Amino acid sequence: MFESPEVLDQSIRELGLSCRARKALGRLGIGTVRELVEQPAEAFDYCRNFGEISLNEIRARLGERGLHLKEEEIYLAGSADLSSLATWCHNAVHMDPAQELARKLQALGVTELQLHAALKGEDFATIPEPFKTSLFNHFRDLTRKKDT
Repeated sequence: MFESPEVLDQSIRELGLSCRARKALGRLGIGTVRELVEQPAEAFDYCRNFGEISLNEIRARLGERGLHLKEEEIYLAGSADLSSLATWCHNAVHMDPAQELARKLQALGVTELQLHAALKGEDFATIPEPFKTSLFNHFRDLTRKKDT
């Protein structure tokens, strides 16, 4: 991957993205190309007004500069990194929904305290308690693994 410091330090405004994509990235706290390429595509899954069209637009603009999102390195590396691809596939197949959501929330920078407060709020009242408990436990486990 071509990683010129000048390109990586550019504002996302210089990518020529649509207003919708720029605002979504702003809500996620992403202001530079460097911050953008450090994100996996899954980081955008739960961002309001951010869908497949915006994601494809970002991929196209990054591709014009020889860049790509973080986890897409697996696909671009070819057979040189088969163990990473195997790990990614295993995780994708064997993760339960709560564990997958916990991983995505962690990638977005959500803290354990924020998640706990959100799960206790009215907006999450319709989510079954066993799922909330499972989600919180997976999130806590991921956070502790990250800290060690």
